[in-house]
Amino acid sequence: MSIIDRRGVLNAEGSIATIIERLRSPRPVRAKGMAMLERILTNADGSPLYNRSEPGALRQMIRDATAALDRQPAGPHEFALPV
Repeated sequence: MSIIDRRGVLNAEGSIATIIERLRSPRPVRAKGMAMLERILTNADGSPLYNRSEPGALRQMIRDATAALDRQPAGPHEFALPV
């Protein structure tokens, strides 16, 4: 079992609170943001949540994931179906 990097978590405390608040809101979320968050939480070998990394790395990853929860996809993903 991996041990969480406490320094990284303390440094990212504000960003963690923001993403928790966003996830609790009734607004829908985008899959990309959820996938980014899933990688932060489950990648024990590479995530700054579990591994010492540059100061602010976890905070930035969480900010990026939070932004991606709302970001529109780059291109159209809806296709007309022939009837």
